[in-house]
Amino acid sequence: MQPQLSIHIDRIVLDGIDLPRSQRDRLKATICEELSRLLSEHLASGQPLPAQLQLNPVIPGASVQIKPAVRPHTPNAVEMGKQISQGIYQSLMNQ
Repeated sequence: MQPQLSIHIDRIVLDGIDLPRSQRDRLKATICEELSRLLSEHLASGQPLPAQLQLNPVIPGASVQIKPAVRPHTPNAVEMGKQISQGIYQSLMNQ
């Protein structure tokens, strides 16, 4: 039986990115969905989570660099959310 995952994002700070208010909820939802997917796949492969994450499942801020959008002046919340999630996942696995 696979453990339940619950992801709660308190706040997202995007420095230097002007994301329209209409896309902010989509960004947050994409980050949660993609991070859940990555962690579920990790656990399904039989690999345990890093010990530090098992002891303290709260992750304070993580700094993630994202690649520029294909159209630099029109940020895409879904693309950004996936990149942010993958950066967070890499941070978690390197703890």
